[in-house]
Amino acid sequence: MDESELRRLLGSEGDSRLSARGSHIGEWPVVADILGDLWGKPGEDESTRFLRRREIITGYTGGREVYATGHVWMVARRALDEAESQRDGSLYDSLVSIVFCAFTFEGILKQAADAVYCLHDERLRWKERTERLHSDLGIGRPDWGRRPLKGIADAFHLRDRMAHARTERAEEEPPVGATDRRSTRWEKLCDPGQARSISEDVEAESRRLWAVIEPGMPPPLHLLSLDAYMQEDSK
Repeated sequence: MDESELRRLLGSEGDSRLSARGSHIGEWPVVADILGDLWGKPGEDESTRFLRRREIITGYTGGREVYATGHVWMVARRALDEAESQRDGSLYDSLVSIVFCAFTFEGILKQAADAVYCLHDERLRWKERTERLHSDLGIGRPDWGRRPLKGIADAFHLRDRMAHARTERAEEEPPVGATDRRSTRWEKLCDPGQARSISEDVEAESRRLWAVIEPGMPPPLHLLSLDAYMQEDSK
């Protein structure tokens, strides 16, 4: 989060409180304390916190806050439904689901960083950001060889392959007459079972992060927007 965005979140009321305490925008403990008063307090139930947040958003900006991560997650889940409901075209529906799972997790990481750090480096790659969050939140060293992080790494492998698509030679040739001729690593990932597993991994890791960041609050996967009328993912 950069300084201008942080000031937008504080608004005029938060900025006045910051000045009254003789503090500046870089003092995260003080900023976090003020935002905590403005946006909600520990122990409040989820609906109360969202109502308070809505009042601040509409009061300061007169608009609404749209959660792109929730919409991206919706695309991943709908593509997964399509992949599981029919065999024809399941490779492509699975591909869409998995790539959008990677997009979703990238969004979750950025929202987590916004919640944990006052100012953070937007240029960090997703793996570096995951490792830093695990360390600073006391979750432990990431285990990239086991779920859920192994599945998430697979999703980013597929995303990178599609973003930088190029012709490649498969290491193995499928048997003559085989109905399934997928042989590259990314092709083998594009399977409804793999897509289901990876979507579960994204949700599991998101919940693990949010259990430490905001105990008792779910990760922001299913919230689509926040304004005078809160919209949640209805699926």
